[in-house]
Amino acid sequence: LLSYIFISAVVITARFFSKPSTYHPFLRVELPAFTLGSAGVRNSLGEGAIRTRLNTASLSTEVRMKALLSAHAMSPRFSVPMLKELLGDEADDLRLLAYGMLDNREKTLNALIDDLLKKLGACHDADLCQLYQKQLAEIYWAFAYEHLAEGDMLAYMLAQAEHYVRAALASKPDGDLWVLLAQILIRQQKPEEVDAAFRHAIKLGMPAMRIRPYLAELAYQRQDYQAVRAHLQLIPF
Repeated sequence: LLSYIFISAVVITARFFSKPSTYHPFLRVELPAFTLGSAGVRNSLGEGAIRTRLNTASLSTEVRMKALLSAHAMSPRFSVPMLKELLGDEADDLRLLAYGMLDNREKTLNALIDDLLKKLGACHDADLCQLYQKQLAEIYWAFAYEHLAEGDMLAYMLAQAEHYVRAALASKPDGDLWVLLAQILIRQQKPEEVDAAFRHAIKLGMPAMRIRPYLAELAYQRQDYQAVRAHLQLIPF
């Protein structure tokens, strides 16, 4: 009797109360809400954090090593001085890694110089030769700008950069090259020639706002503080 009642209830429920199933081969899926996700997370340390961790000898070597590896994301102008400071560190791993990173940077620049010198030696097109000379000047200047060269090596790199800048300018006037030449002359402590280089750059259309910081620096070195104030007041902040 119970079986009969149970089967009847199942049949009645399936017949009158169950909804017919419909097969939908395609479904409409709404677009998910946009989230920045991991793309907006900065995984590398900033310059201040890297410098602090590297200079804190009480931290573990592993933590300082991770900070040193993060220096790859920094500009060589800021990372090279930090790497040089680590050459005298007590931790062997840090010292060797810093030396290897400095050596790789120097090898990269030297390889670029060798390649450009070969191209320049086989070049017969005036515009192309001028381009190679400009690139050589920029790479030689990088040794000084990034603090890779010191002493006699620095003087040699600056002399080579000046040579190729002047050679490129002899082929075609270029405002950027005059600015680069002025920067080289500043490092060579030739203030008289610097002013002339900046004047040539302005004549070729270089914006004065780009040059005024250098002029303010030169005025400061001459202890002409009124000129420093005058140049800085004309720079928009």
